Amino acid sequence: MRDHVIRMTKYLKLNHPHTHITHQTNTSEQLITARIFTSNVRGLVKNWDKIKAIDLSKYDIIMFNEIWQIRNFENASIPGFKIANIYQRDNQRGGGVIIYIRDDYEYEKIEGLVVNGICELAAICMRNSVISVVYRPPSGNRLQFRDALADWISNNHNKNIYIAGDFNLNYLGNDKAIFDSIEAQTGVRPKINEITRVQSKTCIDNVLTDIDGTHKVSQISVADHQAVLSTMKLKIKRVQLKKFNYREMKESNWRVFSNEVSKLVIRGESIDEKWTSLCTDIKKIVEISFPEKQSRSCYKFVMSQGLIKSKNKKNKLLKQYKRGQIEKEVYVRYNRIYRKLITKEQESSSYNKIRDSGRDSKKNGEC
Repeated sequence: MRDHVIRMTKYLKLNHPHTHITHQTNTSEQLITARIFTSNVRGLVKNWDKIKAIDLSKYDIIMFNEIWQIRNFENASIPGFKIANIYQRDNQRGGGVIIYIRDDYEYEKIEGLVVNGICELAAICMRNSVISVVYRPPSGNRLQFRDALADWISNNHNKNIYIAGDFNLNYLGNDKAIFDSIEAQTGVRPKINEITRVQSKTCIDNVLTDIDGTHKVSQISVADHQAVLSTMKLKIKRVQLKKFNYREMKESNWRVFSNEVSKLVIRGESIDEKWTSLCTDIKKIVEISFPEKQSRSCYKFVMSQGLIKSKNKKNKLLKQYKRGQIEKEVYVRYNRIYRKLITKEQESSSYNKIRDSGRDSKKNGEC
């Protein structure tokens, strides 16, 4: 029956129960006390369950390094945050960096610093501050890293600088001289001087910045590194979150719908009159049974592993077709099947989320 309701709401041009409609937004600039969380994760997807166990809602910016390859970003989303910038290697395992930022913060993605085997850095600009996350491969040349990073900082000299991540340079050992050299050239200072990797008793995760604030090593550990936390004043432009319309679909709503449908009486003499009255009555019943409400959460479809495999196969066939290895019809035929699978899984996902959310259907829209 629920299939028929959804088809009918589309026919009657009602808002689909799972469709969300955006509204106008506006922005306001303000000075905030920003909290930044940075951690080496040694595989974002591999350690995603550990990451989800952390209360990340208390932070404004979340940055991970050594994220490795991420093929399915739908399963690497953090509620209330968006991916602001990312770098990951094309054909090699390891490395990679990512920045998450609150949904209602404005930012500009800017050019980072990627030198193969030497440095991997992604960055964003928030008003007058550059926020970046870095990973230095341990086998990379230290002096080349020092010079490349100092040049990159100098190229952004008109902004405040914040760099956090895994430098793989031990500040408690001989590598301190490299940090001292960067500071002498740029004025950007290291802020962490205690152990961040217990196993090796080294301080290889650090913060380089010229912004006043507090910086410390956290007890939180996703992999074999302690996370680094920073708190500092940042000027930001906050965007008023978009609001989304959704139809409330609790079990009580379905009971109201069933009761109202059971009382339907077909009116009219001709077929056209009967059809018109039926559509009008059903439209009224849907509006009564499933009232439209607003939420800041938006429904997001997450692909299953089976559908991801189908997507990868479809993309592989497309590449083969473009290279002239297969006929066009082979790709077109599979693409039709793939699109049908998406439609079927979207509907199934919607119903499963309604079922699993119990009495609160707003959970259907969590993203």
